[in-house]
Amino acid sequence: MGIVLLLIILVCAIGFAAWKTLGKGWFDDLERLRDNPIAEIYTESYQEDVQKEIDQLKAERYYTPEDPLLLVNPYGTNTTGLYIYFQTDESVRVSYTIHADGYADFFRTLSGQASSEHEHQLIGMVPSALNTITINLLDDDGNIVTSHSFEQQAPALLRGEEFTTLTVEEGTSTQQLGDTLYTMLGPQEKATFTYQPYTIAYDASGVARMELPLVEYRTERQVFANGLMYYNISYNTIVGVNSLGKMVQRLDLDHYSMHHDYNLGSENDLLVLASRDDDTTVEDRIVRIDLASGKVSELVDLSELFSDYVAQLNNPLDDNLLQRVIHWTQFES
Repeated sequence: MGIVLLLIILVCAIGFAAWKTLGKGWFDDLERLRDNPIAEIYTESYQEDVQKEIDQLKAERYYTPEDPLLLVNPYGTNTTGLYIYFQTDESVRVSYTIHADGYADFFRTLSGQASSEHEHQLIGMVPSALNTITINLLDDDGNIVTSHSFEQQAPALLRGEEFTTLTVEEGTSTQQLGDTLYTMLGPQEKATFTYQPYTIAYDASGVARMELPLVEYRTERQVFANGLMYYNISYNTIVGVNSLGKMVQRLDLDHYSMHHDYNLGSENDLLVLASRDDDTTVEDRIVRIDLASGKVSELVDLSELFSDYVAQLNNPLDDNLLQRVIHWTQFES
């Protein structure tokens, strides 16, 4: 397959010693939120129903930069995302600025070639705030030909308004943060240690500019390929979302559940650290997901690779469990 896996083994807190006594029952106890309404968002039927409604709205009339079609988070994948559609007489490129009182302005130039038809997702609205959005039409040299502004009230974050901003502390580094967004993966409630199924992206000033709702668990990573952003929405589902915010691909891990990490392989695939749900061991598999077909195949079974060692691990859970561990933490392709 031409894939070289570099496995780094660390002796740390939980691992092979627990594998013989955990397994399927452990996964049952995770209480996956199958009745979560967000689960409906990440279905092909929901996405296609939304697409039909958008297409009908687009066909109703001619939308202009002065009077565009605006829809807040129509696909359900970004709480503060704003869908925009309009047409222009000439082919132009588009940039935009978002202003909300009390917050730094947010500026982006939209990707793509100059066109007379414009369909985008604008990210960057400040949650729970009245946002003034200015659309700039650009000529071939990037100069502003004309601008149009409108106001849009942004919804609150699903996780809670208290997460709209983060406290920024100045460090000793002289290097400036890039003009990008930073995500927090796997936030937990301190009292219960339960994962909060939301991934929030912040700018360098600590303002939330994007929120990805999840079905359960946490987002382990976001990777970009084939014009899509791939991220996991649960223990066993990864989705591919396009720049409009529409889910166009759903990858299910069948009888596997991921843990801790996944990354792009070298053959248009994803390599995923996983556990097999119907086995008596956990965190001992590496599986491959073909991004073209969605097919899932197992690459490595560490229980077989270290069968002699696993055979010694018949001890029940006890107070010394945390002393006996091997944990797989990283791979490269």
